[in-house]
Amino acid sequence: MKRARRSADLFNKSPAPAFTCGAEAEELSRHLRTLSEDAYRFRMNRAAILIEVAAQIVEMEGRAIEEAGESG
Repeated sequence: MKRARRSADLFNKSPAPAFTCGAEAEELSRHLRTLSEDAYRFRMNRAAILIEVAAQIVEMEGRAIEEAGESG
């Protein structure tokens, strides 16, 4: 599995969230993606994928929190 560029995630997509998820969630997801890249570099592919999924969950949770704050 070869990555195209450093700024891409494991699925070769931009690590920037597709929607606004709040500054804290965005910062945390970036840290997780950096950790994912480190794990991938050390050939810990399964760990890298799980960390990538965690970053996506953080973005979704951040978005849900933002939406709850807007409606409540």
